[in-house]
Amino acid sequence: MSFEDTVDDVGILANRRKMAQYSDSYKQVAFQVWYSNDRPKAGTLKSILPPDEMSRVPSEVILVEWINSWVEDADRLDIEVKKINDLELITQRADMLKRQARNAKTLQDMGMDYLVEHGFEKAGEAVRAIVEGTRIERESRGLGEALDRIFKMDDEALRKELEYLLNREKGIIVDGEVSEVDDASNELSPSD
Repeated sequence: MSFEDTVDDVGILANRRKMAQYSDSYKQVAFQVWYSNDRPKAGTLKSILPPDEMSRVPSEVILVEWINSWVEDADRLDIEVKKINDLELITQRADMLKRQARNAKTLQDMGMDYLVEHGFEKAGEAVRAIVEGTRIERESRGLGEALDRIFKMDDEALRKELEYLLNREKGIIVDGEVSEVDDASNELSPSD
């Protein structure tokens, strides 16, 4: 092999390396395509990637390297997505419980209106509406308000609440803040 052949080989390798370089903005586009398509393998990613500014699509070898470097970032994003979804579910649940409490209150009011207008003759449906409305409202309000309170807590407050609940479950009394809790089991039952 002559000196010229070696120089040509080095020049070819340098050109290949230069041609294999992709811009950071293109790598970001590739990451977004990869992540939004549920992290496909390199071959699948290559088939769905748009070409870069120079009309190139990276080889599978390059994509495997990129994918390996993206996994940690994608895992962090997955955690953030889960947090957002969990908060949305909690909010939806709290809203549903508040609606149920409002509807239960309406049911109680309708029962009371009937009793006021018609007295106690044939008032069975009205009494059932009042009793059922009261039960539903109590259950819905307590849980809905508890979810709201928990939803608004910061990490430190949540940690303290969890510690309190765990210690209470074990029968351990700890110093801390006392908060009022609406507990239906503390109410007197009709038989008392």
